Amino acid sequence: MIRGVPRIVLAVLAVAGVCLAGPGEIHLQFKFSLEDGLSNTAPDTFSAIGSSEASVGYDIKDLLDPPSPPGKHVRIYSSDAGVELIRDYRPYDPNLPDISIPIELFAYDVNESGLTGTTRLNLMNPSALAGIPGDALVYLRRYGGNGSFVQYYDLTNIDNHSVEWQVTEAKGVFGRLELVVVDKCLAADIDDSGRVDLRDFAVLARHWLAYAPASTPDVDGDRFVDPADLEIFAQKWLCDCDAEK
Repeated sequence: MIRGVPRIVLAVLAVAGVCLAGPGEIHLQFKFSLEDGLSNTAPDTFSAIGSSEASVGYDIKDLLDPPSPPGKHVRIYSSDAGVELIRDYRPYDPNLPDISIPIELFAYDVNESGLTGTTRLNLMNPSALAGIPGDALVYLRRYGGNGSFVQYYDLTNIDNHSVEWQVTEAKGVFGRLELVVVDKCLAADIDDSGRVDLRDFAVLARHWLAYAPASTPDVDGDRFVDPADLEIFAQKWLCDCDAEK
């Protein structure tokens, strides 16, 4: 028995997990706004798209972010392609999804004092989640302007389809999001061996009930190693991730 892990764990892991994944593609649309208490700043929208088509990629002509409106406004976009995009396409395998889309949050104040108020992020088409395999995790992680982790949002929870937080004197890129869609087997395969086994369990146990920065295991993506991670791990116990395709 590994110290610090409940005794029920070994009994749970004795039962083989479910190794199946379902079909689907994704096209999630988000709206981003900020209320400063005086007037609504101009909002922005962003689409995150996963396609199983081999030709998927950036269509710069169609995807460039349009000119920003004058005065106060906020923007939500992806910029890791070298240009600011209102949509981000990623190759997507519906049988074994594994997508990470970086998203930046930007605020502009014509008076250059920054925007202060309530920031809101809305998933505009929650019905699109039906296109994500039921055996996949789909969530957002929010980071501050300095890159530090702030909050986790499980998008299978309807309460996270509209979230808000307070900002003070926000200007320029003041926050970032990461949209993740990942098969549970891939998430539970901590050592990337292609199989969920005792080696993965040993790593998970070493970090049990600990905060998990990016360099340590965290199956469900919430930055903590806890029973929620163990539940997914048990579901995928002894699964061969490549065999799920």
